[in-house]
Amino acid sequence: MNARTRVRAGARARPRRATPADDLAQRPEPLVGGPLEQLEVERASASPRLTPATSTVRRPRAAKGGPAPVAGPLRALQRWFAGVIMHPHSVAAGVRASAPIVAGDGAGGLERVVVSSGDLSALARMGIYHYAYHARLIDCLADDFPTVVHALGQQAFTRLAREIITRYPSDHPNLNVYGQRLVRHCQDPRTRIPHRRFIAELADIEWAMCEVLHAQAAPTLSQAALRAIPLPQWGRVRFRPSQTLRVLRTAYPVNRFLQAYRDERQPGIPAPQPSATAIYRQGFTVWRMDLTMPMCDILDALCTGRSLATALSTLEEHLPTLDQSRLIAQVMAWFREWVEGGFFAAFTPGRPRQARRRSAAAGTRRR
Repeated sequence: MNARTRVRAGARARPRRATPADDLAQRPEPLVGGPLEQLEVERASASPRLTPATSTVRRPRAAKGGPAPVAGPLRALQRWFAGVIMHPHSVAAGVRASAPIVAGDGAGGLERVVVSSGDLSALARMGIYHYAYHARLIDCLADDFPTVVHALGQQAFTRLAREIITRYPSDHPNLNVYGQRLVRHCQDPRTRIPHRRFIAELADIEWAMCEVLHAQAAPTLSQAALRAIPLPQWGRVRFRPSQTLRVLRTAYPVNRFLQAYRDERQPGIPAPQPSATAIYRQGFTVWRMDLTMPMCDILDALCTGRSLATALSTLEEHLPTLDQSRLIAQVMAWFREWVEGGFFAAFTPGRPRQARRRSAAAGTRRR
């Protein structure tokens, strides 16, 4: 495993400054998340279970001398119920906000839709749903961002989660995508949290892990397919990245911090240090690979559709003093690791120059 600087709680890391030769010599050494990669809180809609209805639905009955029950379209009542339990402040505030659907202010209008029991009023019964809705969203965010929870602390994270729920209400039945709101909120300069930029980058890498985990798997390139490419065409080959790959550049060493947290070493907020990480999946296992900046430059170029020759020329601009043969050998070692990791889904072989000239001439004749 790559050497990492140990960070004490409250201390700042002071890593040794890397040289271009160090960057070139580094081999990709991925880190696996382990059991913590599994979802600890299952989304309510992630694994739907169909059960036949065995009971009938009863209309609410008005108490003797109480208000008459609401008789309206089911869709309108469903919207009212959702509006009340999703209200960011309280059930009573949700009822008041839903006054056009249910006449009356406060709990008075609520009694027309929800019957009270011997132990609980209608307001208290709806309060259970109101609490459970918000607690569920907080649990899902904490499940997706456990390292952010550690970095902020439980109380600060809960406040952050409540801000997100208020600003970005859930609008999709599948909560697997809800974590995007936390990343967006932390990236907003108006958000007031300690070490906001670091927290935003830490949330970004954890959300990338979630995206990779849920991304649709696709066939990946094999070494045999690459060996079939004629040598003269290699410089013009272009690659299509897999949907189960994310490449992140960060101003802080967030992957090192994340790994220290998983190793139960109680890391403190690190000092800024430009870093890059590849997050990818093999089977149902999510991996994280530290990248040097030259490695990231090559991978970025390939993932954005540039040819291999163009990617290599970009690297030569950053490392002009290195021997070209050594450069190519090292890049090929990186490339083999990336192919084995399933970074690429397909490739487009470059056409010989003579064939391209013929095609261009044919196009001229057609005009």
